[in-house]
Amino acid sequence: MAFSRQTGLHIAFDGKVADNLRSVSLYGKMDNLKALHKLIGNPAFKIDASNPGVITLRTKTSKQKHSLETSGEDNLTVQGHRRELRTKRNFAGVVDTVTYNDLSNLGGATSLAQLLTQLPGVTGIRNGDEPRYISVRGVSSDLNQTTLDGITLASISDGGSIRRRVNLQNIPAEMTGEDSIYKTFTAEQDGGAIGAVIDMNPRSAFDHKGLYKYIDIYGIYGTEKGSAGANRIPGMSPHLGRGAKVVLSDRFGKDKEFGFMTSFRYQMRTRNTSKTWQEDSYNFYNTSRKILKPNASSTPGWNGMTAPRYVDS
Repeated sequence: MAFSRQTGLHIAFDGKVADNLRSVSLYGKMDNLKALHKLIGNPAFKIDASNPGVITLRTKTSKQKHSLETSGEDNLTVQGHRRELRTKRNFAGVVDTVTYNDLSNLGGATSLAQLLTQLPGVTGIRNGDEPRYISVRGVSSDLNQTTLDGITLASISDGGSIRRRVNLQNIPAEMTGEDSIYKTFTAEQDGGAIGAVIDMNPRSAFDHKGLYKYIDIYGIYGTEKGSAGANRIPGMSPHLGRGAKVVLSDRFGKDKEFGFMTSFRYQMRTRNTSKTWQEDSYNFYNTSRKILKPNASSTPGWNGMTAPRYVDS
């Protein structure tokens, strides 16, 4: 387990067999597999590294599997990550953390907004049938502070409407390894976080030993039927969509000291509803039909006519 924590490799093994073994001391510099072979030192385990993400230590008595199943002596070892628990323990306030893994992507979350809505006290502010922003404990998303590795992200929000909310629907879930929501304040946090601090930690090419590639193709079925009866337009039927995502990372250099990681996502889906609304902002005109300066109803010369400054859809 100590080897797993230091190398970041997932290792599955029979705990009952391991209880009776002693490991060998390690000295010097060596790659992970060589170190693991030397560490075990005992022929009780056979190392299966066919899956680059998970190394399985198989017992050489696995041929007796059938007899073990019949006698009901199966032993299951479950390995989990303790980093999320450590984050909660080390923070003086309330924090919740979610991690992303390509092979277990928590219910098909495609964006960071979808990923975070699975945490307690987090509500998605939807756009169509997907969340775009999040609200923590009912507080406006404009009062959240969104950071990437602790650096605050700038935002143009809804088409430059001068709001602080960050569009989390545009951030692919697979580009972040661990995301935390800090729900209470401590002295070292930025004062702009009245609602919550959303801290994203991107994945790294150094999470893998070399070339890593992951491709996922999926279908989308939208059950939303759309508006029915408006201007005698019949309700639109449910529809199918499609999507694909690709994650690619690699390391290079003499000692593999450089690396890159990139993600590509494509998604096509039909939105069966639309909405047009007027922003709470107006222009005021004079008798020459020109906008007043200053643009207010209290300015002398107003002709009593107003017009909306923005109309969004």
